Amino acid sequence: MYNRAEVKKVFLTEYDEERTLAFLKKESYDDGVEDGIEIGKEQERESASVEYVINLMDSMNMQMDMAMDTLKIPEDKRPAIKAEVEKRK
Repeated sequence: MYNRAEVKKVFLTEYDEERTLAFLKKESYDDGVEDGIEIGKEQERESASVEYVINLMDSMNMQMDMAMDTLKIPEDKRPAIKAEVEKRK
């Protein structure tokens, strides 16, 4: 068993609270940035899909579902895209 002096020495020499907190803060920040970039990319893909659907509807006189089929838009993405297309039309 460690005596009190040894525990105190280890605590004071091996654990740097400021350094640990700085590391954790940077790690959390980096994770948040990565998440934000991924969210931005997804929003851009959705916005582009909306534009493509509108363009097909206008230029090819397609119904919305047919335009989404042509673009192979996944079923789980269609409700959001449909709502956005209807807002813009």
